[in-house]
Amino acid sequence: MPENPTPSTSPPERFPWRCLIIPAVVSAVLFALMLAQGRETFDRVATVSDSGDYVSVAWGLVRDGVVPRNAVRTLGYPLYLAGCYILGGETYGNALAVAVQLLLNLVMVPLAWSFLFSLSRNISRKVAIAAVLCVWYAGLGFATMLLSDFLAGFCFNVFLFGFCFRRTWWWATFAGVCLFIAVLTRPVFCLVFVFCPFLALFVRRFAPAIPWRQVGAYCLFGLAALGVNFVQDRYSEEVVGMRTSIKEYPVMLWNAVLVLHVDGFGEAARDDYVAVIVSRAGRPYETLTRREKEETSRIVFRELIVAHPIPFGVHVVKRFGKSLVAPMDSLVLQIHRLFENGQPLTNAVRFVLSLICLPLWLLAYIPGRRLLKEKTAYLIVFGIITAYVLGITALTAEGCGDRYRLPLIMSIISVAALQIDSMIVARRERRSGSLQRP
Repeated sequence: MPENPTPSTSPPERFPWRCLIIPAVVSAVLFALMLAQGRETFDRVATVSDSGDYVSVAWGLVRDGVVPRNAVRTLGYPLYLAGCYILGGETYGNALAVAVQLLLNLVMVPLAWSFLFSLSRNISRKVAIAAVLCVWYAGLGFATMLLSDFLAGFCFNVFLFGFCFRRTWWWATFAGVCLFIAVLTRPVFCLVFVFCPFLALFVRRFAPAIPWRQVGAYCLFGLAALGVNFVQDRYSEEVVGMRTSIKEYPVMLWNAVLVLHVDGFGEAARDDYVAVIVSRAGRPYETLTRREKEETSRIVFRELIVAHPIPFGVHVVKRFGKSLVAPMDSLVLQIHRLFENGQPLTNAVRFVLSLICLPLWLLAYIPGRRLLKEKTAYLIVFGIITAYVLGITALTAEGCGDRYRLPLIMSIISVAALQIDSMIVARRERRSGSLQRP
């Protein structure tokens, strides 16, 4: 590989703090608009389809001091909400949660700047500023939602930055804690620690080598979070569609098979799942043990994959592709919910955003020859992480789109920025070459 195995450790370009003025003002105005509509409207806009699962667990923690036995979500985001409810109470708890997320989204701006200049010291400042603003915009809409996606995405991006570019034990501990929180918040990251030793071999090709003790520390943080998820999974009651451990993934895979020709999941798919399990077991669903449900689910899943491998594969690939190229439209959707403007207008804006974002995704996912030569190792790391996160999501999640790409947004935008900068440099070289010709 062409990367220098002993890269420069000189400090990256200083972050221009003036870049935070516009993001900070826009974030403050958006938050003020939500507050001005009253508490009822604020809660309606901040609460989305999955929010109820997190909020109910959070209030159970606040009022009873214990995790509800019927909790179907991992503890990461409910613990965050519980802290906000303790500080802000029932009146201001949701507002406090959104405010903190908006502040964390602002932190992503200097973080993305450091990520870019740690990856390439010579990248154009204008390109870098545009890139970090894209990262901020991508998370803005999600920061106004009571949903685990933003917190998990933020923590995973911090982990990636520390894992790739920071070698002090302070940073290793901080990034490890962020990995712990990310796994505790979204189980899709539960196996990231398995890849850490392998990824470390490539990271040393474009950044200072990671001490193997730090790699071991990252693995321990990830394994610890997986252990907490597993314990909570066993503590909770047996609920259809639980997704707090790896062992529940066959249930979600089975759900995916049920809806091969349906865009999305629903209660009908879950009812079909229960009916098939009951017919196989010959007993009411409520009387089955957890092990019986899991074993029956695996058997049915294997049978269906053998019977319908191509439709299932097409279904997964389609969901994977949608998550790759979905427009960054979370802010548009939140504004639509805030002001309840017409759906046709919102759809038109989303279509325009799709056209604007498509070249960005193409630049990120189809690197040029020059970038392939100069950043081979980073592109391998980027490809492995993207394939893992979006691949697991395509197999197990109840949807696809922008929200599942958020943990990768800093990596994706960085590749696009490097590609644009490489194109600018190549154009300058061609111009200088033509001027030097007699």
